[in-house]
Order: sequence, then C-alpha cells, then structure tokens
Amino acid sequence: MTPTLFTQAFRFRLENLNTLLTCAPPVIMTPYSGTTLAVVVTQVAIDPTGTTATVSWSKGTPGATGVLSPGSTVTSQIPPDLMAAYSYLIWCEPTFTITLNGAGQVMGPISVKQDVFQVPRGVASIPTPS
Repeated sequence: MTPTLFTQAFRFRLENLNTLLTCAPPVIMTPYSGTTLAVVVTQVAIDPTGTTATVSWSKGTPGATGVLSPGSTVTSQIPPDLMAAYSYLIWCEPTFTITLNGAGQVMGPISVKQDVFQVPRGVASIPTPS
C-alpha cells in the first residue's frame, strides 16, 4: 500500500479512512493473502527550523501495531533529506508476511516492512480525520 492513496486527499472522514485501511489490503496484496498486511499511516509535521518532526495524526489497519500518538516526536525516524522547514509528510508503514509459492516449505514465511514518505499533493497538510 503506497501513501499515494492518502496524499491525493484534501481531507478524510474517519469512516472513509477506516474503510480504505480495511478494504484496500486484500486488493493490493493480490496474488498473496492480504490478511497479513498491516498498515500505519501517519502525518508528520516538520517545525519551522526543519529540526523537529512531530506526529499530527496516525491511523492503522485493524490490529496494526505502531500507531503513534499525536504530538509524538519522530525526528530520528525521518530521513534527514526530508526534514524541510514548515512541511508535512505522509508516512506509510506497511508490514506483511508472504510465503513464496513452492519455496515456502524450504524458506518459510518472509516478513517485510517498508517506510514510504510522500508530501500531501493538493494541500499543505491533511486535517486530522474526524
């Protein structure tokens, strides 16, 4: 799941965001099972000096771990090149487990985690889903 689904929005109603987080994983993961996909989407605000990043809001798929509290400092988790003063980032953290067809018995399941960052496209920041 890429943050593109989220960065194109001007705002989210909470129920729409929850629907997207619940319904998209099985489709995105095809041909693999989407049941192991967990996603946390977080908006990060960079301060006027470009030195501190804090959480504006954070939401996750049902059962996802790692949903952050608003106001949490996450500076150390943001790549330094993305720390632009007065900016916002959408941070998407998908994690999932796949078992490769045919190789699953030899290798077992493989856990995958990725951090993806994008800038909101139509607005400077996406308001807290309500």
